[in-house]
Amino acid sequence: MKKRNPNYYFNDLNELLTKSETISEEMHPFFEKADLFFKEGGEFAEKEVVISGFEKGMADYNEISAKLSGLTPNVRVIGMHKKLVKQFEEYVESCQAMVEATKQENETEFRLSEKNQEILSERLGKTINRIVKLAM
Repeated sequence: MKKRNPNYYFNDLNELLTKSETISEEMHPFFEKADLFFKEGGEFAEKEVVISGFEKGMADYNEISAKLSGLTPNVRVIGMHKKLVKQFEEYVESCQAMVEATKQENETEFRLSEKNQEILSERLGKTINRIVKLAM
């Protein structure tokens, strides 16, 4: 049986994380529109555009989540990889909560999701840094 080059994991992981960052950047203008609506109130004229943008991003995040869980990590990072997969799934769930809050025009849930995403992003960053350190 041919042994797989362990660098494939890190290359694939890097590709998925880069795609995730790109999606986040693409979704940011929709977040800003929803945030402005909640701050100013009134008519949410761009609600359908915002929700559509969020839902496209969510489909992409779910695809990344599936690919991330399907990666075969280097033996040294198996535990941290499992932690990363779980944290990313929690992040995606928090993003979905923001979509639902936007649909319902629920500012409290929107803000809670925003805070959860910040916390989870920080945790993801720490886990990714740990994986990189363990790989060296």
